Amino acid sequence: MSSPGQYGQISFPQKLKVFSLATIVLPLYSLWTVITYPFSSTLRKKTLKLAVSHAQARFVTDVLSVAELQFISGLSVDVYKKWAKKNKQPVAVEDLPEEGASLLWIGPKRTDKVIFYCHGGGYVAPFWDSFLAFWRHAQVELEARNIQVGIALMAYNLIPPGKFPSQLREAKSGLEHLFKAGVKPENILLAGDSAGANLVLQVFSHILHPLASIEPISFPPGSPPRFLGMYLSSPWVSPSGDIGMGPAINNKKDVLGPKTYRAWGKFPLQDVPEADLPFMEPAKAPKTWFVGIEKMVEHILVTSGEAECITESHVKFYEEYLKEKHSDVKFVVQKDGVHDSVLFELALEKRPVQELAGVVVDWVADTFGET
Repeated sequence: MSSPGQYGQISFPQKLKVFSLATIVLPLYSLWTVITYPFSSTLRKKTLKLAVSHAQARFVTDVLSVAELQFISGLSVDVYKKWAKKNKQPVAVEDLPEEGASLLWIGPKRTDKVIFYCHGGGYVAPFWDSFLAFWRHAQVELEARNIQVGIALMAYNLIPPGKFPSQLREAKSGLEHLFKAGVKPENILLAGDSAGANLVLQVFSHILHPLASIEPISFPPGSPPRFLGMYLSSPWVSPSGDIGMGPAINNKKDVLGPKTYRAWGKFPLQDVPEADLPFMEPAKAPKTWFVGIEKMVEHILVTSGEAECITESHVKFYEEYLKEKHSDVKFVVQKDGVHDSVLFELALEKRPVQELAGVVVDWVADTFGET
């Protein structure tokens, strides 16, 4: 994979490649997945829809460059607007002081209790419709329990033009925007998947070890710098792939291959000063890096998939950086789950098909407090 020059800008031959992939190659590959589904023990662990979707995601990320993937994906704000229109949801885009960054509200906007969600995509790709479908599902499930929660999606600048520490600066701006709207830190749950989880960890790294190039987070007067909760879904804790890449048996099971993990990881790590690497690669940080995090956040949930290429990095990070540093941290590994498994199923099946969705919703409900 070559480094992207300008976001989503590709040559005419590349456009022909993308067109042939979308109209000929991918449909044939999907058909082959359907044909082989009854005979594959690995595929049959999923529903047919999920098996085809996961296969498509793996195929596309294996064969397309980052620029080509950006070309077909578009911008985060556009993905959000199309999803909202298709699902008859309100569109609420709030621009932030940092140019190109914004908050996108999923479902009804509320500022009493808020989930501040940072999406994944390796810092090079926007979120998919399915990510929005999961969080809207969670919001509806919470409403059924009389828990009204606003969900603010942090749309940050991708690479390019985004470059460390721009995403951290933009996340800081998003949180301060919520503070100015009257949201108290103790009523905010920070959530992120993959690279978004990496960004959430950067926020706490900045609180514990302020980055010289970014001002400290400006918390509301009288409010302690402590958030209600933190949810990390398949956190990208080692973008280099040096920590916890394996086991080899998962290389063909996951929705992303090991080469893709490593190739995408080169972009956010590029030109990061050695002293700042713990921000971008927390699995390589000093073991004392997150000492004090218990004072910064009340509850923590980390989820992983048993079939992920990077599941071992999640186990290692939980065991060495969180388990002994926080008294209320829960770690759940989804059986046969792939990377960000919980974020794929709702858009396809219109219902949870694995237990993890219920685990996450129950944890969020308990965190905000059922009434």
